[in-house]
Amino acid sequence: MVANVLAGNLDSRTIGSSGALFGLLLAYGILYADRTLLFGFLFPIKAKYFVMILGAISLLGSFGPSGGGVSYVAHLGGMLIGFLYLKRFRLGQGWADSFGRQYRNWKHRRAKKHFEVYMRRRDSDRPDRWVN
Repeated sequence: MVANVLAGNLDSRTIGSSGALFGLLLAYGILYADRTLLFGFLFPIKAKYFVMILGAISLLGSFGPSGGGVSYVAHLGGMLIGFLYLKRFRLGQGWADSFGRQYRNWKHRRAKKHFEVYMRRRDSDRPDRWVN
């Protein structure tokens, strides 16, 4: 599969969400590296080692024949995108922090607009019944 991608043979298509799941798995392994997971529901292993094992399996599987219907390149691509996304949106720079700030600003502007009715100046020649 890797040889096909490097050679420019992009006739094969992949479907599924395994790349996205591997991206989430890598992000979990970075953020919670020392958490203990049960590998195969039997063996306790730290999350960082679990992610390394699955990444190594995908890397080795990508060099073999493309039979079996598993796109190991999609797994590796998902892990790469998960890593880049995590590095870009790390603590304090994330979309959640930015979204929260934008939401608070929007609520503030909306509240100001509601109170503009009461904050207008009175014109001496045209009294407005809404002005306090």
